[in-house]
Amino acid sequence: MAEREAADAQRFGQLLRALRKERGLSLSQLAAITYTHRGSIGNIENGKRLPDRRFAEIADVELGADGRLIASWRHATGDRDARRRRSQLLDAALAESRDIAREAEPVMADSAGERTQELAVQYLGTPPAKILETAIRLRREVNTALKHGQLRSRAVTDGIVTVGRLSGILAYAALDLGYPDAATAHSEAAWRCADLAGDAELKAWTRGTQSLIYRFKGDNQRALDSAVAGQEHTRRGQSLSRLLSAEAQCRAVDGDSQSANRLLSRGLAECEQGSTRDAEAGIFGFPIEKLHYYVGSSLIWLDGEKDAERAVTGAVTAVQLWDTAEPHRRSPSDQALSRIYWTTASLQLGDISGAAEAIRPVLDLPTDLRYSWINRRLHPLLTTLTKPPYADAPEALELIGQIRFFLADP
Repeated sequence: MAEREAADAQRFGQLLRALRKERGLSLSQLAAITYTHRGSIGNIENGKRLPDRRFAEIADVELGADGRLIASWRHATGDRDARRRRSQLLDAALAESRDIAREAEPVMADSAGERTQELAVQYLGTPPAKILETAIRLRREVNTALKHGQLRSRAVTDGIVTVGRLSGILAYAALDLGYPDAATAHSEAAWRCADLAGDAELKAWTRGTQSLIYRFKGDNQRALDSAVAGQEHTRRGQSLSRLLSAEAQCRAVDGDSQSANRLLSRGLAECEQGSTRDAEAGIFGFPIEKLHYYVGSSLIWLDGEKDAERAVTGAVTAVQLWDTAEPHRRSPSDQALSRIYWTTASLQLGDISGAAEAIRPVLDLPTDLRYSWINRRLHPLLTTLTKPPYADAPEALELIGQIRFFLADP
């Protein structure tokens, strides 16, 4: 059973077990009323298999699930073909990235650079699963053209950079979909291209992306090393601001408030002074709202009241800037994450009403915009809400229920 399908089966099984125990039924009793073997139900509850629709419908009625079991079953089975197709696309892209990283001369096709730039901008407002096929197809076209000598010699370097940028887009998509190892391979392909082309900006951007991937994996030291290494390839502007912000978050995770705040202030100055070239648009850019986003995402790791206050200010500013930005600059996933950081910092300050206000729009996100980072950052909120001073508080209990529903909702 594929990893995602196994996870769906586990969720269905856990829900079934919880409902059965709430009704005070044994496995044998549930088996009798659903006309199913006791051992089969045990396997279902343990996530080893999914039942058929008949079982889900009967169990939903008999356990008083009010449609929850049926919804869970539909999520686990209805999207299976789409998930498998997406997995096949990811596997194909992963194989190509590993191939690119080993190749001596990765190359591109004419005019692909402009299409790559458009794709980078579209990424901000488009679910990553919808970006995959276009990015994979375009990168394949680029590689095929140069491998067969279809480009003029002066276009080769530009082609290598384009392949690197497309690999970077695939790294972002893989990470947003919850595949950090695939994201690592795509980033290595991007670095290989940047190195072959001698493109300092792509090198800096790729190191920043690798820092992001390592943070997702929980390897703060490698995330820090990547952020610092990237600064060797850029001296000013938004590119440097992005790396300074990445370093700030790593320093904050290590508990170094002074360094984190200093780096964020320096990053703000660089971001305000720098200009965004066309080639740096979309996910290759680092606009001022992203810097404020990092203020929130970094300082929530610290314990100080001033850090929490600055985190709230940063996250709120990011949300406000995105709300008023031109449509092509808006990033729903980053806006949602900014609200989660706003919520986290509000709880650190004892402001549960402010936390509830901040998180509400996130809990209304459609399924295709619930990126892996969002779910990942919501889990610590649950832990905070179940501990003093919030444990058993009515507002906290309501938020806990809403967040759990969001995380379980297909």
